[in-house]
Amino acid sequence: RTGRLSRPTRVGGAPCGLAYGAGSIWVENFRDFTVTRVSAGTGRVQHTYDVGFSPYDVTFAAGAAWVTNNGDGTVSRIDATTGTVHTIRTGGTPVGIAPAGGLIWVGAGEAGIVAIDPATSRVAHRIPTDGPAGWTAYDDEHVWVNAGASVLRVDAATATVDRTLAVGEHPADGSVLDGTVWVPDRYGLLYR
Repeated sequence: RTGRLSRPTRVGGAPCGLAYGAGSIWVENFRDFTVTRVSAGTGRVQHTYDVGFSPYDVTFAAGAAWVTNNGDGTVSRIDATTGTVHTIRTGGTPVGIAPAGGLIWVGAGEAGIVAIDPATSRVAHRIPTDGPAGWTAYDDEHVWVNAGASVLRVDAATATVDRTLAVGEHPADGSVLDGTVWVPDRYGLLYR
């Protein structure tokens, strides 16, 4: 409303990904192997949690923050009520993470696409990909995952790839807005 910048909140080393949930902003700190929970109302740090090696991205779903740990092939689940951290082995080098269709979807590098059941914190599906799976975008029914020079659309209900779109050589972290997927490429292009 005002455009004024508030005082910064000190979190951890090399903060990158953000997610909102349970009245908090969840910040993954790549260099410190931590996630900081910050009150969305006050901007104050509520807690800092140890997670896996090189946390890369974070999302919030099913009452928890979910964090990809790129350096050790895991995902950390941080329960927003209890603060308990649970580790799920996905394999690969997890990058993007997104909720869709009641599952948590992970672009896990050479391990392809992994879906985690939030009720059990176990891997429910594994989908092989031709190239390393990375960043994600999502809506309620689909998740889009970049794999090599393509973006794959996964039907979250059936855990199958139902569309493959060739884009630039290095697609990055996309977003979905009103039924349109936007995907940037590291060479300065934006695909719609």
